[in-house]
Amino acid sequence: LRHRTLTCVGEPLVRFQEDPLRILRAVRFKNTLGFNLEPGVVQAISESKGLLGQLSGERIFMELRQLLLSPSVYRGIIDLYDYGLSSIVLPEIARAPEAIAKALSFCSPELTSRLAVLLGVRCVGLPGCEDMEELKARFNLPAAMFQDVKWLALNCSPEVILNKDTLPGAWQRLWKDEPEFWGDPGYIIRRIVYHWGAKQLERLLDVKQAIWRGMGNTGVPRGCLFLASGIWISERNWPLDFQDFRVALGGDDIMELLDIKEG
Repeated sequence: LRHRTLTCVGEPLVRFQEDPLRILRAVRFKNTLGFNLEPGVVQAISESKGLLGQLSGERIFMELRQLLLSPSVYRGIIDLYDYGLSSIVLPEIARAPEAIAKALSFCSPELTSRLAVLLGVRCVGLPGCEDMEELKARFNLPAAMFQDVKWLALNCSPEVILNKDTLPGAWQRLWKDEPEFWGDPGYIIRRIVYHWGAKQLERLLDVKQAIWRGMGNTGVPRGCLFLASGIWISERNWPLDFQDFRVALGGDDIMELLDIKEG
């Protein structure tokens, strides 16, 4: 403990062969505690990481879930990549490890939102969004939760308000294609809340902001600004419907973004 170094009880290679999940647990403990891994443990990880392929997706996700929700998620994601573990358990990281790690660290510690960021970073200026369902199958994720994850990932582009391909087909008639409706932030906010709920709107704004910052940008992207203005309008025109609404941006933040002065 004095040297802040984690080691195994006994021979690391033997311990990892007994239960390969200990490999991911070692990475998680390293980042949760802020310790280093003893060189012999690092070497054993390199030699035995292929054993992770023998584990069920559910067991792997138990560890990944804790890592994804950890305050040290940035370092955890980078370690998965640096130790060669991501190609086995989370290949989504490989295309943009630094951007994904940063974006996750900016996102609220909520599983649906962070999974959406994990998938969504690749959808912004990077190819390869067509394999989202593979993540669901790999870890046997609940269908309802993954539906929310997928919708957020497909709508995560910070500069875009909504991906029209994700609009609900059964209620398509409720969405107006005329420019005046798509230029009305209050209308769009009410439609999002009606179809997907206030919680999903909160997540959408959070995910867009996290990805924007994770990609090294400053300021406020167009999509976030539009949504923030719609929330501001809706809170004032329909206070009873939006009184319990919570977003990553507070009222003062929204007013500042829109350059609105009190009084």
